[in-house]
Amino acid sequence: MSQITLAIQTREMAEKLQRFLAEAQIDSSLHEVSENLGFGIGVRVRIDEKDLTRALAVVNNFMIDKDFQSSEQLVDEILVPVDFSDYSLKACVLAFDMAKEMGSRVLLMHSYFVPSYNNMSFFEHRVIQKNEAETIKRIVSRAKADMLNLKNLIDRKMREGKFPNVVYNTILCEGVAEDEIVKLCEKRNPRIVVMGTRGKDRKEQDLIGSVTAEILDRARIPVVAIPEDAQLNSLTEVKNVLFMTNFGERDLFAFKKIMEMIGTQKIKVYLLHYERKQTDWNEVKLSGISAYFEKNYPSIKTECLLLKDKDFLTALDSVIEEKQIDLIAINSYKRNLLMRLFNPSIARKMIFHSHTSMLIFNS
Repeated sequence: MSQITLAIQTREMAEKLQRFLAEAQIDSSLHEVSENLGFGIGVRVRIDEKDLTRALAVVNNFMIDKDFQSSEQLVDEILVPVDFSDYSLKACVLAFDMAKEMGSRVLLMHSYFVPSYNNMSFFEHRVIQKNEAETIKRIVSRAKADMLNLKNLIDRKMREGKFPNVVYNTILCEGVAEDEIVKLCEKRNPRIVVMGTRGKDRKEQDLIGSVTAEILDRARIPVVAIPEDAQLNSLTEVKNVLFMTNFGERDLFAFKKIMEMIGTQKIKVYLLHYERKQTDWNEVKLSGISAYFEKNYPSIKTECLLLKDKDFLTALDSVIEEKQIDLIAINSYKRNLLMRLFNPSIARKMIFHSHTSMLIFNS
């Protein structure tokens, strides 16, 4: 009976998967990939082809079983996905400043994609060819070298006093970027994710920019999106905040959390509601929220805005310029507020449209 590769995992995870298979009375064997390639990219878990259907069910249980998540103690972290571009370095600048203010650590992560091997999503039916092995080796080596270069750059900036001296770590993940970021958020539960994006008029296909839009939809962790040409390098620099509200009670809870991050001294908050359908109730509700803020946040100034223009993004640009907005704050309402305010396509465009940093709180 011919054997096939069910999955490629680390040694530890491969052995755990093998125990799962044994409990289901499925025979399996482990084979070091490095034996053939000369470098370590994982361990193959091989099974008889006849057991594939049952094994897939075991793999599914293995992936969701909480007993096999890392036992590493969670720490207070700020997660920064990087692709080694100038705009992901921009995210590092803000993240390290936030870490200093919040007493947190920073975790820099990079996800590299190997076409032939994506954990738990590809089943190999043929022998690895030499050219494929060389391709994998180049991808892995490049990712390691790029992360080392970034680490050396940050260390140098720390010595020069250009970066605050905070504890940080690095991690490389194999897989699709947005999937690996979501997995890492679920595993480590960072305080916040800080991501760089391409600025206005740049290509939507750029890696981190497009990934940021996906993370806004999928992650439950607060996200800060920093355009490469944004002027904001520290949350202490924020003077004018545009807080987009849909009049929900959770907006008030989200605002409290947002204010804990950026502080309430010497800032002005513009409460903005996008009015799809004109009604007097919107003005009444805005007035009520304004009164709530004056009572509970007496140190900050507030101003209410109703946006009625059909061309939302153009009208938003005008508000940002007129009010000199430093930060746009949004409560995602279980990741649905953006869709309710605009629609999925416009919400995605907003990430690439604005020069202004965004803080998205997921309630």
